[in-house]
Amino acid sequence: MIRSIILTIVLVFPFSIALSAQINDDRTFAAGTTVYIHSNNGLVVREKPSRNGKRLASIGFGQSATVIAPPDKRQTLEVAGIKGFWVNVKHGAGTGYVFSGFISKFPVAKNRFFPVYHKKLQSLKLPSTYTNKPVNTPGKPQPENENTETLVLKGATMADAYLIARSLFEVPKSIKWPKKLTKKTTSINNPKKSEGVHESTLTLSAGPQGTLNKINYFSQYDGGSEDFRVSAVDSETIKFEFAASVD
Repeated sequence: MIRSIILTIVLVFPFSIALSAQINDDRTFAAGTTVYIHSNNGLVVREKPSRNGKRLASIGFGQSATVIAPPDKRQTLEVAGIKGFWVNVKHGAGTGYVFSGFISKFPVAKNRFFPVYHKKLQSLKLPSTYTNKPVNTPGKPQPENENTETLVLKGATMADAYLIARSLFEVPKSIKWPKKLTKKTTSINNPKKSEGVHESTLTLSAGPQGTLNKINYFSQYDGGSEDFRVSAVDSETIKFEFAASVD
């Protein structure tokens, strides 16, 4: 009598994600909305909503345009890991179509200072709140040697956060942002750290579908460290955080 023994091996992976765009842009741009260009190299304006459309102009980084009509989000395309759509805009005397993935109703940050950016948002009547909370660490001398700043943006999504973080966090251009997130956490170390900088790391976290849900940029240098974070509070609220520590 021959007995057969069947062994069944079940592999359980605690986390797996699909290979997809890290940002799925589902924002709505109403006619008349002012949008800002967040592409470092500017954004091409095309005659038709197609990559093959005639190139009419280029709108520079940080400049603005006005949405002409609500976009047709059925015509999607993917650029640099962002799945977006075409938006019909007016810039100066001209009109045309731009890719949604590099525009936002929130402007480009001029520097990493949260209060400055908050003041800019207030001037544009974009809803936001700013708080600065000192952190007293036991065993460390006074005056306060650590603080946490929080900037909350209403009417914002992770698509906006992804764009704003590039300028607000002052992430070095030598750090290349990945186009796909194939792991729960992806960290990129700065290959060209300045003298006196011991760590300079960008970390992106993904949800089960492979879409971005958290961004962290951490730097440690002679005399202290800085920690920038952004995450979604809900589908229409984004929270930026900044913690600075002095050794």
